[in-house]
Amino acid sequence: MMITLIEWTSDNINGSALTPVISGGSWIEYTVTSIFAAIATDANRLLFAPSGFTYNSAQGVGKIYPGSNGSARRGGYFGDQAGAGIFSADIISNAESASSGSGFRCVYSP
Repeated sequence: MMITLIEWTSDNINGSALTPVISGGSWIEYTVTSIFAAIATDANRLLFAPSGFTYNSAQGVGKIYPGSNGSARRGGYFGDQAGAGIFSADIISNAESASSGSGFRCVYSP
């Protein structure tokens, strides 16, 4: 059983050049080349995905849940099942969202 924690990050995707826009209503694998091109300079891949073009949820990297609220939660929790992983990104939730599965780690960034 994989137990993980989803955490809010300081990532802000408002104004980011997501090309193409990541949309839909369910978890998406990072191997979907129409969204994450198999080149190291792809904007979406640089922001969210692992550098290995063939990694997917079967290797535990997670998936992305699309949205446009500007904030990003990373990681995942057991309820996310295959969506959870080190590169998992939930970009549908807004910064005011709270749940018992979400954490926050206070850090100082000069």
